[in-house]
Amino acid sequence: MKVRLAVLALLTASISLGLVAPAAAKPGPVKPGATFSVPCPAGAEALGGSVTWYDKRSQPISSTAGVPSGGSVVFGPAPKGAAFAVVTTLDCLTVTYLEGTAPVTDQGLIIYGLAGLPIPGGDPASVQACPAGSALDFGRSTFEHPPNLTVDYFADFGIVIVQAELDTTGTISYRLACVTP
Repeated sequence: MKVRLAVLALLTASISLGLVAPAAAKPGPVKPGATFSVPCPAGAEALGGSVTWYDKRSQPISSTAGVPSGGSVVFGPAPKGAAFAVVTTLDCLTVTYLEGTAPVTDQGLIIYGLAGLPIPGGDPASVQACPAGSALDFGRSTFEHPPNLTVDYFADFGIVIVQAELDTTGTISYRLACVTP
């Protein structure tokens, strides 16, 4: 009984600190060899998670990692002797995209970081920045452009600049990924 109360207290503390999603913290009965999945919130990307397997006496058997699958994390198969499982972490990442197109000259163009700066002929017409509480993930961002354009991310300054080769122009379409852990 003490173990079950300790697990419940740990889960309660984890939920209140935002470390575990409340829906993921509910212990559920399992059979050895079974798998189950836990969905991430709508619009979030599943990264993984962990689960602890318990026997019928509420003694921990083992802990294993979950595998992302679409917008959910799949746990299992349950080990021999497992009676129930508690998802201890559910790692989901919310991604918001800032999209646009803009003409680029050899003078260069800032497309991210200095919010409100005009983008002549761009859609949107001004530079964007990620919403409060999120950050640019340049690796998840995508850019479609002709070979004469170069995209540079200056992380120290938090800006993305596009530049055309000397005496050329081009159009860039971009999808900037803003992530909220």
